[in-house]
Amino acid sequence: MKKQRRIKHLKNMGLDVWLKLDATEVITNDTNQNKNKVIKSIELCDDCNTSHKYSNHNPTIDSVDLLILGDANEDYSSNQAHMIKLEKLLENIIYSIGIRIEKVSKVDVCCVNFLNRKIEEIQPSRILVFDPLLANKILGTNDETDILRECQHELNGILLYVTFNLVDILNNPDLKRLAWKDFCLLRKDMENK
Repeated sequence: MKKQRRIKHLKNMGLDVWLKLDATEVITNDTNQNKNKVIKSIELCDDCNTSHKYSNHNPTIDSVDLLILGDANEDYSSNQAHMIKLEKLLENIIYSIGIRIEKVSKVDVCCVNFLNRKIEEIQPSRILVFDPLLANKILGTNDETDILRECQHELNGILLYVTFNLVDILNNPDLKRLAWKDFCLLRKDMENK
């Protein structure tokens, strides 16, 4: 039954090719009943005067397994249908990796100071950056996307993984297979922690 639920989530992502990389354990909607308790906030940054959005950080949760980073400069609020597709894709990615939704926090960030404060506050086990350009900014590098994606990085003592921009994954089916390899690397590491 678990495999059938995983297949459902992978199909919802439009990723039939991902089935070849299937793992044994899966977290699905059945085990993520607390997702309605998602906390979404907007905080004005003192350093860059930008509104940073973050969600799922609940101080009552012991720890956050995964901090997802996106670029605060990308605004999709004008296209509600596109925003819903992105949120659904992200939700299915989280389920397919095998992480409970309440153990994931998402931060849209544009300045490193804000990010460092959030990392200190949230204390995630791992970080996943959905944008190679943002990853270069955070890591202080100027690497190509493939170089960023093929290995683990470290930020403030926390392992960091890089994949393609979520919008690019949604719009380009060819990137889904490559992105799945990034997610499998993260999942394998989290299983071994």
